[in-house]
Amino acid sequence: MNPNYPIASLILYATWFEHTLNAISIRQGLLRGLTANQVDAMVRDASIEAKLGWLAQLLGLPPFDESARSRVIRLTNVRNQYVHYKWRGYLPADHELQMRDLRESIANIDPILDYFLSYYRTHLEDPYVASALATFKVDRQHLEANA
Repeated sequence: MNPNYPIASLILYATWFEHTLNAISIRQGLLRGLTANQVDAMVRDASIEAKLGWLAQLLGLPPFDESARSRVIRLTNVRNQYVHYKWRGYLPADHELQMRDLRESIANIDPILDYFLSYYRTHLEDPYVASALATFKVDRQHLEANA
């Protein structure tokens, strides 16, 4: 994060979370038999709150950690204020308050990024890798030792 340009960091982090949630929803939807058109409509029509809540559960995934969920919702809401012209503006005297809000929305974001990467790996990659290894009778430790 560049402290002089927190809006750029905010936009990139929020976009990454949104793309990750879309990837999770698309992959699970396809694995559950939905068509490409259906998953496209699903990610387009579902809010970030839905993707972090009932949609993930409907797609057979465990709920997201509440603190990670809250952080991502706050991050995307702050981003949307700027990107989607939901920004209400502020007086010049409030500039520092706005900058602090931007910086706080992205402060200490690494644990949330790690959480989402781990969630994706644990619930969307590992089960299928394990299934493929079992199908071909490949020992994962042997495979990793020779990688």
